[in-house]
Amino acid sequence: MTFDFQHTAATLVAATCVAIGSANSATAPENPIDCEILICMAAGFPAASGCTPALTEMLDRVKPWPIEPPLQIWNCPMNIPREYGNYEIDLASPEYAFATSFNVYNVDIDADRDEGDCTRIMNIEHGTYDETGDFSWTDISRFAVPAAVGVELTGCSQKLRTVFIEWEDEEGTYSSQQINY
Repeated sequence: MTFDFQHTAATLVAATCVAIGSANSATAPENPIDCEILICMAAGFPAASGCTPALTEMLDRVKPWPIEPPLQIWNCPMNIPREYGNYEIDLASPEYAFATSFNVYNVDIDADRDEGDCTRIMNIEHGTYDETGDFSWTDISRFAVPAAVGVELTGCSQKLRTVFIEWEDEEGTYSSQQINY
């Protein structure tokens, strides 16, 4: 069996998961959910292709507490067994840039008056993936949060608890989801 590596990232990931499943048993098991998330993300999570469970799982992971990385790439087998040739997906390559395009914003703002003074407590984190698929958090200011989140500190009466995620599919189409608490 030979592979034409000019296929899209979604095709390559799907072929990887199918090849692994075929090599491991007579009846191929379902793809791990993180493989499904990766495949569906590349295609833009089309509902008609059965991607709703993958999108739901991804969104459930960012619902507190704790907030988990939406794509846990380390849970998806990423190379084709030897009988199919060795092909490891390189997340640093341009065709897989979508896999590290996630931005996760964890925003917790509580602004209130206390004896005439405005007290603001802000905890804002930005979660990103590096080109190896590792996820990490960084503290950021409210000015670094996308405008779509709605962080406005006018007056002294804002309470905002939200998780905002944004990503791109393999064609660069932007998507986002905001979950308010």
